[in-house]
Amino acid sequence: MYAASEPDPGDVDSGLIAAALARRAGRSASLLADLDAVKAWLDATVRPGDLLLTLGAGDVGRMAPELCRHLAGKGVR
Repeated sequence: MYAASEPDPGDVDSGLIAAALARRAGRSASLLADLDAVKAWLDATVRPGDLLLTLGAGDVGRMAPELCRHLAGKGVR
């Protein structure tokens, strides 16, 4: 996470967001360190018919198409 056009107070990070999402939704949330970890998680988790939503800024614009190619190579569209 990073502050885009404002000072970063440093009191929020990805771990806090994942934990809050899990508490509010009553489900698990995964915080993954890098693209290889994301691909491994997708391989173990995503099934045909699932919807994958990517959110973010910066690298997510490059990451989403790469993840789609990765899943297509596994037969998931």
